[in-house]
Amino acid sequence: MLSKKTKTIIIAIPLATVIGFGAYSAFNSHFSPAAGEDNNTETVILSKDFPSTSDLNQMINEADLVVIGEYEGLDSKWNMARNPSNPLEEDKENYVEGHLYNFNISETIKGVTENKQIKINHRFAETVKLEDSNAVVAPDGTVTKKATKVTTKEVQNKDPLYIEPKVNKKYMMFLKKDQLFGNYYGAIEPFAITFDENNKADLQTNIETINESKMSSKAQLAGKTIVLKNEIHETITDNISGKTLDELKEQVKQKTSNN
Repeated sequence: MLSKKTKTIIIAIPLATVIGFGAYSAFNSHFSPAAGEDNNTETVILSKDFPSTSDLNQMINEADLVVIGEYEGLDSKWNMARNPSNPLEEDKENYVEGHLYNFNISETIKGVTENKQIKINHRFAETVKLEDSNAVVAPDGTVTKKATKVTTKEVQNKDPLYIEPKVNKKYMMFLKKDQLFGNYYGAIEPFAITFDENNKADLQTNIETINESKMSSKAQLAGKTIVLKNEIHETITDNISGKTLDELKEQVKQKTSNN
């Protein structure tokens, strides 16, 4: 017997050309409610693949630039999704919101930069387009009758890796340069370390321990509750927090001199 449940799908999967590392794929996890969900709830899984490490040496290797400094504040927001035919232009069909922060460099440990102030891009969120239709769907997910009624909605999905930078806080950053625009972005996850007043390190990452409560958000579409669930498979071990600034600087210098 065919299910007449309407089908909710992603119609604009964020697989556009995006500045920086990491790519999302998106798919509807099911066409009928999962265990514990009511009949008006559908779940959409957003899966992200990105390079990650627990090893400081790999952070050093991946980085074009390792610097110490402080964030000054947010400079601007922009669309990281680019036109594949001309990356200088934004992708009109996709929107991946990046936040550009001004960062003042006090010391460069690896690499070369002519400027003491740079812009660091943080991926903040992407716009996901949802579509709900009255298509008839078989239990195996096959559409047996095309839709005659379609409802669409754009929702924002916050990047689960995003950590808002702290202004006037000492950081050690591991960065790559965007050769097209001249900005910088994280070389790998994690890519930022903060230091307290005693110069003790605190690694900045959301994937040492995954907080499942922050991985999901909800939207309403055609009388249904749509659960957007971010799925992250990578986790790391924090081997950096508690070390001193001098210890970390020395390790970066030694690793760089040996390469």
